[in-house]
Amino acid sequence: MPGGKNDNPPPTAGYGVLTAAGTDGGLDADAEILAEGCGPLDVGADAVEKLSNQTAELRGMIVALELAREAGGPALIRYDSMYAALIASSVWRARKHKPLAARAHRAWQLAMEALKGKLWLKHVKGHSGAPLNERVDELANAGRCGERRDARPPEAIVVD
Repeated sequence: MPGGKNDNPPPTAGYGVLTAAGTDGGLDADAEILAEGCGPLDVGADAVEKLSNQTAELRGMIVALELAREAGGPALIRYDSMYAALIASSVWRARKHKPLAARAHRAWQLAMEALKGKLWLKHVKGHSGAPLNERVDELANAGRCGERRDARPPEAIVVD
């Protein structure tokens, strides 16, 4: 019967991240995108208890911190979610989404340790026309729609 409770699609949430070189601290118009990643959130996986914008932002922050740690060099993470950044870095204490927040904080600790403190956060206003931020929003939407992409750059191809 139309209008029944089964007519509504299940709620979805997704995250997006990218890695770039040549960022200038501003709009990054000349930055080179090295790799892009996205994915949907699944309740019950990765400490996700509920699908929401906040849980998607926390998941994106976790992926970004893991990428920074794996890269091994100094890293700047730009974010548009104060919630995710301040929860991960323990400036704020989580009142909701505690398991996922704990994972984000652990990712922060591991990245800080691996990078010997050379990890910085910088806020970028969302929907302000910053090209890299707009691209990450597109990736998050693709993740929300079920697309999965690993944000790690492909291995170098060696030809003999």
